[in-house]
Amino acid sequence: MAQQVQFRRGTTAEHATFTGAVGEITVDTDKDVPVVHDGATAGGVPVAAPSKQADWTQSQISSIVTLTDAANIAITLSDGHHFKVTLGGNRVLDNPTGKPAAGKSQTFIIEFIQDATGGRVPTFGTDYIQKDGTAPVALASTAANKRGVYCGQVLDNGKILMSVIGDGI
Repeated sequence: MAQQVQFRRGTTAEHATFTGAVGEITVDTDKDVPVVHDGATAGGVPVAAPSKQADWTQSQISSIVTLTDAANIAITLSDGHHFKVTLGGNRVLDNPTGKPAAGKSQTFIIEFIQDATGGRVPTFGTDYIQKDGTAPVALASTAANKRGVYCGQVLDNGKILMSVIGDGI
């Protein structure tokens, strides 16, 4: 007869007050995800199921995703939180795919890097807005090999609030 392995289980609230042993795995029955423990952190670290987005309780580190330069630049937000592209001409950042599900949010960074020629102007699909609801402003600096950095916040209405956080760096 095969052996069965069963992990300790509990709700999200129960996990919040539980500190598991180093390397211990438990199951959060509210989120239906495994939780890995380090012997010190109450609640452990939930591991997102492939079909679910995680509700993170601490900072996350992700790789920078390089986008493909083209007349229309495609971006899939579920691929990461930090994106970059080197502009080879005036470009349009298409409306993204992979937005968070209803009731969820995402903040991301995108770097537009000027090529050796410079003078490249990125524009945006209709999902992107700035704080007054209009289309995001173009970068002031388009000098060769410089970058402009935007921060984007996906809002619950599906729009993406864009703010310039670095220009000509």
